[in-house]
Amino acid sequence: MQPAPLKPPSKSQILYLIKDVAERQAGYENWVSTEIALRGVGCASNASLLAAAATIAHETARTFHPISEFGDAEYFHRMYGHRSDYELDSAGLWRWRGRGLVQLTGKYNYQEAGKALNLDLANHPELACQMPQAARIFAWFWSGRHINKIADSRKWEAVRRAVNGGTNGLDQFMRYVKYLGGC
Repeated sequence: MQPAPLKPPSKSQILYLIKDVAERQAGYENWVSTEIALRGVGCASNASLLAAAATIAHETARTFHPISEFGDAEYFHRMYGHRSDYELDSAGLWRWRGRGLVQLTGKYNYQEAGKALNLDLANHPELACQMPQAARIFAWFWSGRHINKIADSRKWEAVRRAVNGGTNGLDQFMRYVKYLGGC
């Protein structure tokens, strides 16, 4: 038996996912920019859009605004101090911390995204927190890891693993998927 067809996230669903009422319209506009970027790279099936919306809700703490990974110097040292690309910025935080709608993390990922999108992310990683660059980075990340195809097979845990490298945040992500009609 075939599963029921999925619908793309509706405007009302996206607005509901954005926790701060005052920021809902701006967050929704960021979603529209991201959806356009996903369509531009051929990743706009209903399942892909559903998984993208659930991912953005989780990765941005339900703001739908590009954000920088939460943490202080001690946190970043504990989490990333072992990495060969561990270097500090002028604020004493890890230069290559997660940023954006997908939490782009690590020097290699910043360099590769920058090359692919013609952005100077190596010298200005903060660009990952600015729209519309954050939407373009999300679409590059999504298509480059073929997350759209994973979503099309409705393997939601595999989507989370492809984004995060593990299951961190899986429970919350699955609540968003369920709310959006994915299971």
